Amino acid sequence: MERENTVINENTSNNIPVLKVLYKNIVLLIMVTVLCTLLGLGYSLAYVKPTYTASRSVMLRTEMESANLANNFELADIFLSTVSEVIKSPTVIKEANDAYLTEGESITASAIGIKQKEESIIFKITYTDKTPELAIEKLDVLFETFANSQILQDTVPAKEAELIPTQRNSTYTSNVGHTKYAILGGVIGLVITAVAVLVVYVLDNTVRDKTEFEELTGVSVIAYINKEKPKKRAK
Repeated sequence: MERENTVINENTSNNIPVLKVLYKNIVLLIMVTVLCTLLGLGYSLAYVKPTYTASRSVMLRTEMESANLANNFELADIFLSTVSEVIKSPTVIKEANDAYLTEGESITASAIGIKQKEESIIFKITYTDKTPELAIEKLDVLFETFANSQILQDTVPAKEAELIPTQRNSTYTSNVGHTKYAILGGVIGLVITAVAVLVVYVLDNTVRDKTEFEELTGVSVIAYINKEKPKKRAK
């Protein structure tokens, strides 16, 4: 008896038809996935507040002793990446916060974004905050502070260096993130349900069909009673 149990345990533990088990429970998987997707979307609508990102495109202009425009462009392109890093420096942020008079609000480095356009001396500064008004106001203060700061002249060793906005006013876009939470909820529901179905299958030690019975006992089955309802024949 002990030997027989050993054989049964070895056979059943090494043969888990994952795809077959999941396919048999496809309806349950779909229902739970849809439910969790709706829950994720509902959570996003109820609790997740939208964020607003203000943006402004600016150009770095330099002037050399030589009036060669190509040299000016080359120099500006060389120092553009350095200028982008300096905008997020503690010195510039401190100066901007000193000029920002709104009580309880401040400019933070994590909200600042810098994106350089390829083969261009134009780059885009962005700032993200909880309202469009705050995002635009803080971005404008940050830009004006850096454009007029001595640190710009210290960073770019040219006769004259300045930032010129390529658009008159800052613009903003909103980011709600409802889709992200809906997808996340659906994925979590699908994974949890699939794992639960497989665990239940592994813990269930009943013999499921004649093939499994023959593998476990080594005895050929001549006849068996099928519990499933017979399919109706087409007339």
